[in-house]
Amino acid sequence: MNKIQEFVKSPITKRISFTIMILIIYRALFFVTIPGVNSAALAKLSNNSSLTMLSMFSGGGFENFSIMSLGVTAYITAQIIVQLLQADVIPTLTQWSKEGQTGRKKLDKVTRSLTLVLGLVQATGITLGINTLTNGKFMIENNPFTIIVIAMLMTAGSFIAMWLGDLITENGLGNGISVIITAGILVRFETVKYFV
Repeated sequence: MNKIQEFVKSPITKRISFTIMILIIYRALFFVTIPGVNSAALAKLSNNSSLTMLSMFSGGGFENFSIMSLGVTAYITAQIIVQLLQADVIPTLTQWSKEGQTGRKKLDKVTRSLTLVLGLVQATGITLGINTLTNGKFMIENNPFTIIVIAMLMTAGSFIAMWLGDLITENGLGNGISVIITAGILVRFETVKYFV
């Protein structure tokens, strides 16, 4: 009995439990749909290969066009761009990369700022693309304000996903962003879908 109590109270068990709890919260956010879109028009595009790929990396966020539709794709893209720019392209970023923890914090701020820009651009492009594929039937009110609101909500969802990933990194098990991406891909398999 003592071994079971030790296992339950061990730090690794707490980290696993925390990670599972965050993943449940992340998955629950997939049911928060973005207002102002016609889900019936989106359902007709279920066989579109581009949307299927996007949906896989977001963990199925495009099936009902939830706020988590972007997932962490904008953040991953921003990270790659910043890492490439550190390789003696922009001297300031190269210098920061050599400054240890302080430099990493500065680079993280740059990455997050770039994530905001890329998230808005990607969300706007995806929204306009889907609207074009549905012959203008995707958005209930086809105007610039609706596009801006949808793009902002999708970008906000991306930042929520990043925040949840950071929580897993700090208090859970493994690299949070990697865990979220893996969970998003795994949930696409039918056997896993049965349980969630």
